[in-house]
Amino acid sequence: MLLVTGILSFASTSASAVIGYVGIQLSVYNGYVNFCTEYKLDRTVGQSYYSSGNINSCTGNENEIMVKISCVGQSIETKTLSKGNTKNWTTEAAKICTRYNLQVKNNVLSPCTSTHSGVWTHN
Repeated sequence: MLLVTGILSFASTSASAVIGYVGIQLSVYNGYVNFCTEYKLDRTVGQSYYSSGNINSCTGNENEIMVKISCVGQSIETKTLSKGNTKNWTTEAAKICTRYNLQVKNNVLSPCTSTHSGVWTHN
């Protein structure tokens, strides 16, 4: 019984919040789209974002994206991702704030929208 309790305690303290996004339409001309606001519970771990893909609606090309995690009073680096890439934020700024906004934009200046899917892991 004690062993099971210990394993469950470890699992709950190391759990991450994982949010998947499918078919999100990104704006024309590199405008950021706010995906959501999330709250971190564990201020000792960083965050990551995985890009499943981003298809330009006019050309059908696979475009890179730029991902920004914003928090009032914190400067957090913007990352560029191509399809199948994961980027990590491990700085103190990415760990200590408790309320974050995830923002994503097409990395190509285009009059067309694009459709993006990806996964944000935080906690």
